[in-house]
Amino acid sequence: MTTKRAIIASFIVSTCVFFIFSGTALAETICGVRPELSLKADRIQWASYYDYVNRILSVDHSISNVSSGDATGVTVIGARTSGGITSVTAMPMTIGTLVAGDSATFTMQYNIPMGVSNFRSRVLASVEDGCGNIYACPPPAQQINLQIVAAVHDTTNLSGADGLYVDGNYAFIASGGSNSLSIIDISNPYAPVITSALTDPYGRLDRAWGVQVSGNYAFVVTGYSGTSDRLTVVDVSNRANPFIVGSLQDFINLDGALHIDVQGQYAYITAPFENRMTVVDISVPQGPRVVGSIRDDIRLYRADGISVNGTHAYVVSHQLDGGTDRSYLNSIDISDPAHPTIASSLNSLYFRGGDQMAIVGNYLYIPGNLDHTFSIVDISNPLSMNIVSHITSDAYIGQSCFVDVADKLAFMTSADNSRITVVDISDVTIPQIVGSLRDPINLSSALYVIAAGRFAYVTSPGGTFSVVEVTSTT
Repeated sequence: MTTKRAIIASFIVSTCVFFIFSGTALAETICGVRPELSLKADRIQWASYYDYVNRILSVDHSISNVSSGDATGVTVIGARTSGGITSVTAMPMTIGTLVAGDSATFTMQYNIPMGVSNFRSRVLASVEDGCGNIYACPPPAQQINLQIVAAVHDTTNLSGADGLYVDGNYAFIASGGSNSLSIIDISNPYAPVITSALTDPYGRLDRAWGVQVSGNYAFVVTGYSGTSDRLTVVDVSNRANPFIVGSLQDFINLDGALHIDVQGQYAYITAPFENRMTVVDISVPQGPRVVGSIRDDIRLYRADGISVNGTHAYVVSHQLDGGTDRSYLNSIDISDPAHPTIASSLNSLYFRGGDQMAIVGNYLYIPGNLDHTFSIVDISNPLSMNIVSHITSDAYIGQSCFVDVADKLAFMTSADNSRITVVDISDVTIPQIVGSLRDPINLSSALYVIAAGRFAYVTSPGGTFSVVEVTSTT
């Protein structure tokens, strides 16, 4: 049944030219012909009586390649609408490759509230050229330019650099190859200097992976070694002379200790070799002690990234060999630190290989390196999480393990592509890549990233700490 019911929909149907990120965001040369697509709305209808009753309006579109070269990876990523309507079509929608002169059709569906008689919709899409460079249509409202302005190369102190924490004018780096905690002065981001590098003859920093700082103490987790499986507490009140004040070794509750989040008097730690999340009381830095732990051989299998928000800890777990059934995001109730319990779990392929997450407000941002994805999850109800949106890009977020969020921008590293990529998350339903920088030397196998002010800081396991300046073009 087709009924108009006086719904007047206005769609932007002019030719869309796809613009690559400007400035220093990309170092590559554009390959082949710049993609250019034309988009138009062909038919607006209530596709069925059921849709009419439930106010679901269908709009058939056609998208055409009007350039002289192939357009690959054509993807519809969402729609910006007016009049209080929302798109109910699952996104992103993959169109695929359109050779020169070719076209394809797709349907968008919108929920039309009662009383709405007209609205506007702008469909957003992306496309790649022959080199995998991504173009956005229409161009995003802002484009982020990224430029490496300084780097510290030190294979002695930063070998296996992984965990990163920024506190004021200092960056703290846990390096599993150097078995060290390094402190870098970033008061002048254009000239960072290693202030100190702490090692330990007793193995208390062996295979250091994660680090967090709270007050005068740095909390370092170590794993993947027979002398590790520890939480080590370092007094960093004097940045030039840090020293260990306490250490807890536990071959069960901290087996393979990997990531840590410190909140108040507790440290929350993932122990992937025991499929655990463990709570450690750090109120006495000289004597940290385990107060609670939870093991789940399915939902916490290879427990990895962790972020704490209020009374819940969010832990991503995954099967590192790419198993399809063990990719979970878990909401763990920690209101009683002695008895943490899983409140809910969300199973998705998008989380496979995910490491460190970020939480801002009601949303959790999570990478998935095995499927080259970035997902946004609504955690407003810890008992019922849901995926709001996701994007996929082999070229820009391939093997993305870490994400940080600042000023409605998500910063991710891509280890496969030696990149840092920025995603606009001002509209959580339609995340858009707005900047990217590739540097095979300074960002080789890039891992951890933290954004602070006008800069992003990145660790690379080859022994590099990079400072990336972030500027915006509107």
